[in-house]
Amino acid sequence: MHTARVPARLLLPRAAALLAALLTGCTAADTGSGTATPDPGRSTAPGTTVGPRPGPGGGGVELVRGDACGEVFFWAASESGTVAVTVSVDVVGRPAGGPSEFSFPLPHPDVTVRVLSGPGDLTEDFCTDVLLGTGPTGEQEAVAGTVLLTVDPPGEACGESDGRLRIDGLVVQDGTAFPPVDVRSASVGCAVGG
Repeated sequence: MHTARVPARLLLPRAAALLAALLTGCTAADTGSGTATPDPGRSTAPGTTVGPRPGPGGGGVELVRGDACGEVFFWAASESGTVAVTVSVDVVGRPAGGPSEFSFPLPHPDVTVRVLSGPGDLTEDFCTDVLLGTGPTGEQEAVAGTVLLTVDPPGEACGESDGRLRIDGLVVQDGTAFPPVDVRSASVGCAVGG
């Protein structure tokens, strides 16, 4: 039996992430606490996000679940997780007095919007210290659209700061257009591993 040797430089980052997760007690099951956006006639069970319906845009992909973490990273994904839209923007300095609203025409230097695709559930590697998935094999940046973001003031603990992301008119580099993306989450400000 022949065993291929794996270079140490490939093992060290994953080993370090695994060790950090074990020490902090963080697991991939800690993610996915987003709540549903009401949509008549569709299930809005906790832990899901109702977003775009299948149609001519987005290659017929339906983004049905999503969440958020940090300051701030939102994601929406297909049921299988093989297609995901991610949005990251720095809102650390938002005021403590009330909800903050942001609007960004895309592309914009203060917000990064990507559409990822891959063979496995890409969401396994979102908002976690432990990288479990195979990672994306395709990535495209947004070339058009509008990001609307509303976030509560920073909370004292994880789960005390709600947020909502909406993307209208999302178009990526290859010209694929997506229906509106809508994600709500109570995990804004929740730090990975902390």
